[in-house]
Amino acid sequence: MIIAITGSRGKGKSFTLEKIAKSLRSKTASLGGVISRSIVRGENHHGYELLCVGSGRSLPLATPCQNTGISSSGSTIRFGAYRFFTESLQLGNRTISEDLGKNCLFIDEVGRWEMEGGGWSRNLDAIRNRKLPTLIGIRRGLVQLVSYKWKLDITSVFDLDTMSFQYVTNEILKKLDETLITKN
Repeated sequence: MIIAITGSRGKGKSFTLEKIAKSLRSKTASLGGVISRSIVRGENHHGYELLCVGSGRSLPLATPCQNTGISSSGSTIRFGAYRFFTESLQLGNRTISEDLGKNCLFIDEVGRWEMEGGGWSRNLDAIRNRKLPTLIGIRRGLVQLVSYKWKLDITSVFDLDTMSFQYVTNEILKKLDETLITKN
């Protein structure tokens, strides 16, 4: 079961995934994958933080940069308007790969960079045959392209541009209650 949460930038995909993970933590034996938390101070966006769902470990993922495009400096990779930390990308990809057997896997965020072969793209083939639930945050407008490119059977799509956070969270938790392996 692959469930996509989509929406425009800043609509709450990562926030919703994190709330679902927190709710599931007491119910299921194992959660895994990554969530890309937005770092906001006041009204300013300061980048993203990588959260490893299973371990709770977090570290800086990306910061805004002046120039756009693609480049690499060894410790960072620039894509679009952000400079991504190589160490965080490696940890995120390793975490997703190691967590493929977890009861519920989170992959956030899948966007233009993955479509071009970067970010979490190398792990998207591996989730195709997972029998356990996978939740993916996907940039709005890319759900069909992601599904086609990686031959993913996305069973449900929840759009935060047209649905409330509370509705999406409740509906996904109901779906997961029916399929997750619970703690004894």
